[in-house]
Amino acid sequence: MLDKVQEFEKYLDNEMKKLGIMRYNRFESIEAVGVVYEMAIHMGYWEWKGAIDVLVSQLLTNRAGVKTGVPAETVISALQFSQLYYHLRDYLFFTYNVQGSIKWHFDKDHKIRIELLDESYRLQKFLELNNYFLKSKEVFSGFRDQVKKITVC
Repeated sequence: MLDKVQEFEKYLDNEMKKLGIMRYNRFESIEAVGVVYEMAIHMGYWEWKGAIDVLVSQLLTNRAGVKTGVPAETVISALQFSQLYYHLRDYLFFTYNVQGSIKWHFDKDHKIRIELLDESYRLQKFLELNNYFLKSKEVFSGFRDQVKKITVC
């Protein structure tokens, strides 16, 4: 099974290199990713938390892209793929380092099913998210909405 997982990992890395955004100037692409990501956060869409880490690091090392004017659709597509890549990397890490915690099923029609066998994985993800929210609570705990009184003469 590990052979198939490693083969899938190589395929995944190749797909990352072939993303449409990789054809564009890396600095322009990073700026566009930042803008789209920030807009998503302001609209309450937090799903790309891992995508930004993955995509920006890939773009920083990308020297092949020369095109300018990266379309928003290309940026969004790259962020979506990168978020999936982020989660799959997590599964790959556990597959290699905590053997027996995750089982991979590869179907003949190129479908993959990932089965979490170890409950501690779910617990770890819960604690990670819980710590994130608790830290947010601490950061904003001192905030007080203050009304300033203005005296008009």
